[in-house]
Parts: sequence; structure tokens; C-alpha cells
Amino acid sequence: MLGEASALMASLCWTLGPLIATPVIKEIGSVAFSRSRMIVFVILLGAAASLFADWSRLTWDASFWAVLSGLIGLSLGDVALFQCYKMIGPRLGSLIYMSAAPFTVVLGWAFLGEALPFQALVGGALALSGIALAVARKEKEAASLAPEPGAIGVGILFGLLGGLGQAGGSLLQKPALVAGIDPILVAFLRALGSLALFLLITRPSAFRQPGRLWKRIALAGSISGGGVFFVSYAIAHVETGLAAILSALPPILMLPILRIFFGVRLSWVSWAATALALFGVALILTR
Repeated sequence: MLGEASALMASLCWTLGPLIATPVIKEIGSVAFSRSRMIVFVILLGAAASLFADWSRLTWDASFWAVLSGLIGLSLGDVALFQCYKMIGPRLGSLIYMSAAPFTVVLGWAFLGEALPFQALVGGALALSGIALAVARKEKEAASLAPEPGAIGVGILFGLLGGLGQAGGSLLQKPALVAGIDPILVAFLRALGSLALFLLITRPSAFRQPGRLWKRIALAGSISGGGVFFVSYAIAHVETGLAAILSALPPILMLPILRIFFGVRLSWVSWAATALALFGVALILTR
């Protein structure tokens, strides 16, 4: 059950990360936030990999797939996803982001030959349905997280691109993990590849941000960096599509956080949707 538990931990990280980051993204933009956050990723995951990872099995082939996964998932996918959060807010953006789960299931079946048990597919469908119902329900938004006026259509497009990028990033790291490369090392190589791309396409001065923002960037980056590791660990131990479904729970986990910390009053429909999603997760875990 460690793989499933790790995917659920990734969900928790990717719930807290956007909530912390959205005000910064609204101020400096998705690209600036993503490249600044990647510095935090590389420092955090590099230190962890140096202390705990087994480097003995690392090969050039595995490194290539891990770095390519970072370019697609952490660079292109994350920039599109954060632009989605900036335009339509983290609650609605999470609905679009959950498209990464079905994208991953289909691509995993097509390219990796992965097939999920019927009970897991039913559980995944219920979980995704509950997520869709919870987020599609119109609730009062926290002022700092509200959508930008007139940005819904373009925000949805960025969210779909982000979901597809996340799915591609998940699949591309699988060969390195199957080869027995330590998940924390794979996560570090993904972050390193993403940072290298940002360094190639932007000037070093573009990484400068106001000092008052770095505390929030560092906190959001540390939490999301944990999510990158947890999802790599999950993909190493369970089917890629299953890991994607279990890590697609941020819209559900976000509901009690919005209620407790932002004072957003939620309808009974949202709580019923949460119960439906959790029932789906229970079916997956007991498959």
C-alpha cells in the first residue's frame, strides 16, 4: 500500500501548494513563479538525493527519460497549469487539472500496456465524478483566489494543456523507475532538467523576485517538491494511471481547507461529492 499512500500524499502536497502560491502567481505570472520555484525544487531534492538516494544504478538512458519527464511535466505542464490557476483560481483550476488522470490512464494503456482492474476503474470513475461535482458546483470564492473576469475559456485551455503535460511527464519517468532508479533521484533529475530549460530560455536576472515573495515561493516550492517525490515513488510501485487517479484529489482536499482557513461556506452538494470521491478511493484501495 506504500505506492497508493504516496499518491495520496502527492494529492495533499498539490492541494496546499497552489493555495499558497496563487497570490504570488497573480502578482508575478506563471512563468516567473515556475522558474523561481524550480530553484527550490533542485536545492531540496538535490540535498535529499545526495543524502538518501542510491546512485549506483543510474544510467544515461534512465537519466534521459527522467530529464525529459521534467521538461514536459515540470516545465511545460506546470507553466500551463499555473497560468490556469492564475486565470480561473485554484478551485476551478483543479477541476481542469484532474484531466491528467484520464489522460494518464489512456496513455498508460496505449504506450505501457497498463490495464487497471475493473474495480479500480469503477473507483476511479466515482472519484473523478465526485471531484467534478465538487468543483463544478458554484460556491463563493475566497477573494484572493477568485477567477479573473472573462478568463474562463482561455483558463480551461491552459488547464487541459497542463493536464496533458502532467500525464506525459508521469509516463516518461516510468522507464527510469522500472529500471530500479531511486524515486528521489528521479525526482531530482526531473527538477534539474526543468531548471536547465528555464536557464536556457531566460536571462539569469529573470530569476530575481522581491524578497517579500521568496518566503511564500520557498514554502510552496518545498511542499510541491515533496509532491514530485511522492508521485515518482507511487509510479514506481503501482500502475501509472492508478497513481494519477489517487493524486487527482486536490479539489476534494481543498474543500475543508477553504472552509476552515478561508471561511468559504460550502453547500451540502460539495460535501456529498466529497463522500462520493472518497468512496471511489476506497474501492481503488481495496481492489
